[in-house]
Amino acid sequence: MASAWKLDADTRDAVTELLNIGVGRAASILSELIAQRIELNVPQVRLFESNSLGIELFSEQQSPETIITQAFEGLIRGRTSLCFSAASGVSLAKLLSGNSSADQSELDSELTGILLEVGNIVLNGVMSSLSNAMSSELHYSLPVIQTANRRGERLMIDTVQDDDALVCNVRFRVAEQDIEGTILVVCAVGYIHRMLQTVLEPSLAN
Repeated sequence: MASAWKLDADTRDAVTELLNIGVGRAASILSELIAQRIELNVPQVRLFESNSLGIELFSEQQSPETIITQAFEGLIRGRTSLCFSAASGVSLAKLLSGNSSADQSELDSELTGILLEVGNIVLNGVMSSLSNAMSSELHYSLPVIQTANRRGERLMIDTVQDDDALVCNVRFRVAEQDIEGTILVVCAVGYIHRMLQTVLEPSLAN
């Protein structure tokens, strides 16, 4: 069972570094898109029991109201997500549309399309980095966007419903705007050994 897998300090550091590469690349892409600096918090890498993932993860911070998620599988399996409050999601979409001064507080079809496209670009940045690090192709689905009334936390749980989850959680903010968000990488723990064996020393993988 995945619950027997231990996240010791060496393994935590190794996984953090690997996932941080992908998240850093995603933040760099977003920074280029909006021509503004992105500030990243230190990544948090933790183990969660699958049946408490959404409850525990989102009880520690304001539950996101707009989530763009992309599933992936291959050597590892899981999902990446770009999460925002409703206000931050709208602000980012307006900034990218070139109409940031518009008096609009909710996503319409145009802003939803813009936010979904930026999610696609950013999340692909995470996936490309992971794929390159493992020298193994990952297959991923088209991203989907859900809002508060669709209970976005289910997007995390459904991927790992039969397994515990390893989560990399990185908070970010746009330095010159009132925009904050989270990049999440959620992997099924049963697949983590494969990733470690591919990119790290065998002593860390066993």
